[in-house]
Amino acid sequence: MTPEIVFRILMIVAFIAMFTIPIYIAYLINYVAGGLLASNSVLTIVPVVFFSLMIINRILREEVVMREQFGQEYVELERQTGKLLPKIK
Repeated sequence: MTPEIVFRILMIVAFIAMFTIPIYIAYLINYVAGGLLASNSVLTIVPVVFFSLMIINRILREEVVMREQFGQEYVELERQTGKLLPKIK
């Protein structure tokens, strides 16, 4: 592997490591960007609010299952990462 490929892989891993579930923040960014591109505040706010409520509900349910399956390892991951937004140290 070249140094450039290794660097890219490390950057991706570092980005993903900031979030417990990175796909949710990607979808949220997508909804915000779509609404802004449409230049419509309703198309920005309404999907973001409803999607946020949905993923908060889902994250809470998923965490229960993840703690049951992975135990202390998942609890440690939760301490190190943010649920939706990254923790700033």
